[in-house]
Amino acid sequence: MQIGGVVEIVPTPTGELPAMLVATVYRASRWTPIMLVLRSTTRREVDRLLDPVVRREGVDVKGLLYTDAEDEHAVIAVARGASVVVACTDAFQTALTACGVSWCSASAAPQRLLTLTEPPHPRAYHRLSPGRDSRAELVAR
Repeated sequence: MQIGGVVEIVPTPTGELPAMLVATVYRASRWTPIMLVLRSTTRREVDRLLDPVVRREGVDVKGLLYTDAEDEHAVIAVARGASVVVACTDAFQTALTACGVSWCSASAAPQRLLTLTEPPHPRAYHRLSPGRDSRAELVAR
C-alpha cells in the first residue's frame, strides 16, 4: 500500500492536540492513505478528536494508519515514499533530515496536504477512444 502522507501528531504546549491539523489530515485521507505518527498521545485521544470530523465529513476515506513515534525505523521507511511528510518536533525533523527525507512544518501542513487531494495532471492519462476519457489507466512515461 502506498502511503501518501506521514504526519506527526503531538500535543501543543497546553496539552491539546492540533485539531485543525488532524481535521485536514482526515480530509486528505479521502484520496490517499495517511500515516499518523503519534508522539506523546494515543490513538484513543486522536479518535476522540476525529469523532465530530468523521460525523461531518463521512467515512469514505482511503485510511488513517496509526503508529508510535518510537518505531522510528518503520516511520522513516514509510516517509521515504510519501508525497507529504509533516514534522512537528525537532527530534523528528532531525531524523528525517539525516535520512534525506524532505518535510514541512505543521504550519505549512494544510497547504501541502491539499496537494494530495489534487488529481494528477490530465496529460498523465490517455484516451481509449475519441471523446471517452479513461482515468483508470495511467500511462507511464
